Amino acid sequence: MDTPVLPLSRIEAVVIGASAGGVDALLTLLTALPAGFRPAVLVVIHVPPDQPSGIAALLDQRCALPVTEALDKQPVPSGAVVFAPPNYHLLVEPTRTLALSIDAPVRYSRPAIDPLFESASIAYGAQLLALLLTGGSDDGSEGLAAVRARRHGLGPGPGHRGGEHHAGRGHRVGRRGRSAFDRTHGAEPGRPVMNLFQSPSNFRETP
Repeated sequence: MDTPVLPLSRIEAVVIGASAGGVDALLTLLTALPAGFRPAVLVVIHVPPDQPSGIAALLDQRCALPVTEALDKQPVPSGAVVFAPPNYHLLVEPTRTLALSIDAPVRYSRPAIDPLFESASIAYGAQLLALLLTGGSDDGSEGLAAVRARRHGLGPGPGHRGGEHHAGRGHRVGRRGRSAFDRTHGAEPGRPVMNLFQSPSNFRETP
């Protein structure tokens, strides 16, 4: 049975997570995005919390889309790439504005991937695509599970479960077990991530 096509026109935001070794993968992916790419692209990469990151400035010189670090309460910008700044979790509010949080590290990381993916899944539902490029830990696995759950209408997702919450600037994420599913959510199995944006008709929803 064929998997249903996920048209690019339905996607309003893309969230990307990568470990500290993911700069080359991000460079390859983000420089391939054309100037007319309209979804917002929100990125968390594990970076040291105690020093400035030059990744956004580096990519801004090489990408067709503008690349910046997030500002608190900034509306999510279409057609732009926004990175989480060092030592802050990046969240998406239900009103589709950005929030920076100094809540405790998640899986030893701040910024962490799970808070972005989980909060964005609440704000965008089925209009969100999530990509997990690299990772030395399971940060991002719970966030991808949240994206998948919202895509299939399976409830409010991890951001509203148990003792966790997403409200205002706060976002609590417990240390739960790893979920098993495709690390590149929304991509056709076996298709390189690069081809997602070069051939938008090949977006497919994972079962």
